[in-house]
Amino acid sequence: MDFQSASTSPQNWTGDGLALGLLESDIREDGTPTEAYQALDEALEGALKEAIAEAEFKGKRNSTVAIRVGGKAAVKKLILVGLGEAKGLTLEQVRRAGAAIAKAAQTQKCKTLGIRMPSVGDDAAGTAQALAEGFELALYKDTRFKSKEDDKQPESLTQVTLLELGDQSLAIARAQQIVSGVALARQMVAAPPNEMDPIALAQIAQNLAQDHGLSLEILEKEACEARGMGAFLGVAQASDLPPKFIHLVYKPNPALGSLRKNWRSSAKD
Repeated sequence: MDFQSASTSPQNWTGDGLALGLLESDIREDGTPTEAYQALDEALEGALKEAIAEAEFKGKRNSTVAIRVGGKAAVKKLILVGLGEAKGLTLEQVRRAGAAIAKAAQTQKCKTLGIRMPSVGDDAAGTAQALAEGFELALYKDTRFKSKEDDKQPESLTQVTLLELGDQSLAIARAQQIVSGVALARQMVAAPPNEMDPIALAQIAQNLAQDHGLSLEILEKEACEARGMGAFLGVAQASDLPPKFIHLVYKPNPALGSLRKNWRSSAKD
């Protein structure tokens, strides 16, 4: 899936689906979108107003509605996700909204999707990262041990574009790194004991060390005995496989920390 960001406005975006994160303040008391969304509603031939009215959507946190857009509009599906009050909007709420959008887009069989989400404060980079994390983690599936794939799986998303957030490629890359780590952790936890044994764990550690420049030390049984690691060896006696004590270390580069701090500062500007 190609995940990207752009400065494009929702009314100028074309694709299968358009998802909007809406605050309670974006909906008037009469149940219509505020003036800020008039141009978009016109581009959607009134679909935004229709979706809000039919579902009695008020922008409440965790509320979701999806409808098909008719006529000659540039998108086929419209997805609305409520964010609650503006003062309570956090990156975690954006992350959860991203997950809700991903599930709705998959249900609606969108292949290309544009997402417009308000920034949390002035942190466009943080907003993009949280949105990407929530979105991709919601679509994660571990199918390694399934004997047969479900023939009725919905069509896969091929492209997701974060709208009106500018170039946030670094933030998206950071999110994808985190998602990759979470996916690996889930796979290790979900694997049966005969698949995730000490030898397999040691191999994973070696791969991580090699790919990411980590320092690694793996103590074999003899080394553990020399260090008096009786408790560890006592547990390992229950297995026919040799124990592997894995010591994986990440030592951050102080220069990279300064670069990241400067990048986030410039992203906010």
